[in-house]
Amino acid sequence: GLWTTDRGRDSRAIIQRMSFDDLPDNWPELPLTDQRLLADVLDLVVSEQSRRDGALYVLLCDEQARLVQPIAIDLLEAPTDLAAREELMASVVGMTHHLGENGSYVVAIARRGGHSVTPDDEQWAAAVRSTQGSWRLLGVHVVTRDGSRPIPLTRAA
Repeated sequence: GLWTTDRGRDSRAIIQRMSFDDLPDNWPELPLTDQRLLADVLDLVVSEQSRRDGALYVLLCDEQARLVQPIAIDLLEAPTDLAAREELMASVVGMTHHLGENGSYVVAIARRGGHSVTPDDEQWAAAVRSTQGSWRLLGVHVVTRDGSRPIPLTRAA
């Protein structure tokens, strides 16, 4: 945890952060349906540069939600409108058809700033949800230097 003090006061707060140091040895065998495990895996997979410059990560998983392959898409020149984002996500989802009919995936939006969900994050989540395809979407997350936060899929509509 991170210790903070309030301008010389004696009170302290612990801010919980994700850390891939917490991953169990058998983490590749475990499903990413556990939110704490997923946060730790995102911490491992999403680079500091991506958190600074912006990137979209798609974690391709098998039918049991175990990580198979992460994919990073540079967002230095990210599309800003929903239609262009849907087109990008449709091409990613289209790729999964070559990998089989069944699988699952997680999408992570890596960016600067805090990990509060922004309208831009919600628009990315809406693009992800509208192009879901036959694979099971395990979640959409914001990942920053401050940590990770899931975007409720109901908000992404």
